[in-house]
Amino acid sequence: MKAGEERFMDIIRKDVQFKIPIYQRLYEWRLEHCQTLFDDIQTLLENPEIPIHFMGSIVYIDEKGQNLVGSTRELLLIDGQQRITTFTLIFLILEEIANNQNNKEFAQKIRNTCLINPYSKLETKNKLILTKQDDELLQMLSRRDDIEDVDSNLLINYGYLKKRFESIIDKFPLEKIYDNLDRIMVVNVGLLPGQDNPQQIFESLNATGKALTDADLIRNFILMNLEHELQNKIYISYWYPMESLLKKELVPFLEFYTYMERGISTNIKDLYKEFKILTFKIGVQEDNIEEFASRLLKFAKYYHALLNANDGNSNIDNALKDLNRLGYNSHYPLLLNIYNEYKDDNISSNDITEMIRFMESFLFRRSICEIPTNSLNPIFRTMWNKIQKYKSVESSNSEFNLKNSFIKELKLGQYSKRWPNDVEFREKLVYTDLYNKRFGKLILEELEKYSSRESKTRDFNEFSVEHIMPQAAGNPKNLSEEWKDMLGPNYEDIWNNWIHKLGNLTLTCYNPALSDKSFDYKKQMKDGYSHSPLKLNLDVSEYQRWDEDSIKDRGFNLAEKAIKRWKYDNTDYGQIIDEINYWMTQPVIQNLEV
Repeated sequence: MKAGEERFMDIIRKDVQFKIPIYQRLYEWRLEHCQTLFDDIQTLLENPEIPIHFMGSIVYIDEKGQNLVGSTRELLLIDGQQRITTFTLIFLILEEIANNQNNKEFAQKIRNTCLINPYSKLETKNKLILTKQDDELLQMLSRRDDIEDVDSNLLINYGYLKKRFESIIDKFPLEKIYDNLDRIMVVNVGLLPGQDNPQQIFESLNATGKALTDADLIRNFILMNLEHELQNKIYISYWYPMESLLKKELVPFLEFYTYMERGISTNIKDLYKEFKILTFKIGVQEDNIEEFASRLLKFAKYYHALLNANDGNSNIDNALKDLNRLGYNSHYPLLLNIYNEYKDDNISSNDITEMIRFMESFLFRRSICEIPTNSLNPIFRTMWNKIQKYKSVESSNSEFNLKNSFIKELKLGQYSKRWPNDVEFREKLVYTDLYNKRFGKLILEELEKYSSRESKTRDFNEFSVEHIMPQAAGNPKNLSEEWKDMLGPNYEDIWNNWIHKLGNLTLTCYNPALSDKSFDYKKQMKDGYSHSPLKLNLDVSEYQRWDEDSIKDRGFNLAEKAIKRWKYDNTDYGQIIDEINYWMTQPVIQNLEV
C-alpha cells in the first residue's frame, strides 16, 4: 500500500484513468451532498486565508503497477467514486461556462487536464469510466448531446451545480474558481494486487463512511478478489440479473437464503458477517464461485415467484396469494427449500399446493387463537433439517413423502409452537372478539369466497365490516326500543358478550346507511341483507330474529366453514410420531452443497 496526502487536482491532472468496478453501486449523491460540496468550494473562494480543505480519501487498485512509464495508469476505484464523479460534473460545467464566455483556450485546458488524457494510447481517453448506465449519460453530457427526460442523479446534480456556479460567476472569475480547487486535499491510497487486501480495506472504509447496504457488501465480497474476466462474468450473468429482478427485496432474500442454507434459528444481527460465514462453511472458492452464484440466482428466481405468486400454475399461485395476504415472512427459508423440491420434480404441483395451504392454515389458526408470533422464526428456520430426519425413519417402511413429513412436523409443535386443532379453532372463532383484529375483515371475505362461486373473484375493497346487532355508539343503552325488545330483558349482557363476535359481523357497502336500524329494516331495505350479492348476507336474511341464539348459531355455522377453509390435518400417524420424537433428539449433519 502507498498512502499519503496529495492535492486532489494534482491527482486528476496526471495521466490516469479511474475505472469504477462493474460491481460498484451507481452514482447516488443527492442534492444535499452537492450542496455541501459547493458550499465548501464557495467558502474557500470567500476566505483566501484558508490554506487547504480536506475532502476525504481516494482508494484504488493499481492493477498494472505504479512504475509504468509513458502509459496511462489504469486505476480501479475502490473508494471515492461519488466525489470524483461529482468533480467531473463540475469540470464539465466550468468548461461550458468557458465556452459561453468565448474563452476557448481555457475550455480546452479544462478538458485536456481534468476530463481526458489527450495523449493516452488507451481506446477511451476519458479520465473517469463509470459503470455502463452512468457512463453513457456522462459521455452524453461531455459531448453536449440533447438528453431526454431521464431520472438520473447525474443529470439532476449537473443541473443543480450548473445553477450554483452560474450564480457566482459574476463575483468570482472563472480562472479563480478553477485555481481555487488546488486547495482541496485528499488521502491518496494506492493498493497493489497480491500485496494488499482490498476487501479488508473496503470494509474498514465502509465502517466510517456512508454505509453500504448488506447487498452491496455481499456483492463486493463475492466479486472483488476475482480475476477481471471472471468478475465480469459473475456480475453480468448472475448478480446483476438477481439485483434487477428483486430490487428492494434483494436484502430480505439474501437473509432468507442464509437462514435456509445454514438452518440456524437465532436472529441474524449482521447479515454480511453471516453470509461470509456461510461461504466459508461450504467452501466457496474461485474455482466453484460460478456454481455458487448460479445457485444463488436460482433461489432468487424462486423467491420472486413465491413473493409475487407467479409460478404459472393457477392452483399454486392462488395458494401463494392467500398465504402472502397474511403478511408473514418467517416461512420463506422453509418454503424456498420446498419449492426447490417441486422445481426438481421431487414433489407434484398438487403436493406443494396442499403444503402451502397447510402453511396458511398453520399461520391463520395461530393468529385467531392468539398464539404469540415470536416462535414462528425458530419453527420455520429449523424445520427443513428436522424433515430430513424423517428419511431415516420412513425409508425402512416406505418411500419418503415430503408432504406427509411436513404435516407431521407441523403437528408435533406444542404450546407456543402448536398448530391449533379444530376444537380450539372453533371455540376461538365463536367466542373471541374479532372486530378490529388483524384478520377480522379477511376472514369474512374468505368465508364469502368459500361459500359463493360468484364471489371468488369479487373485489372487496369497497366493503366494510358491519355489525348486525348495532354498535350503538359503544353503549347498549343507546339501542333502539326495537332492538331491546328483540334481544330481551338481558339485552345489555347479550350486547356486551356478542357485539364483536364473528356471528354478529358481516360485510356491506352501505355501513352508514344500515347504522343502528332495526333488523327487519336491514333485511328489507334496498341493497339490504335480503337483496345483497353476498351469500353471507343472504344467509343472515333467513333468520326471523336476531338475538343471542341467532348470533351463536351463525357463529358456529361460519366456524364450520372456516374449519374447512383453513384445514387441519386430522390423520392419525400412529407410532411414527414416537419414532420421530426419538430421531429429533439425534444430531443432524447438514449437507451444504455449493
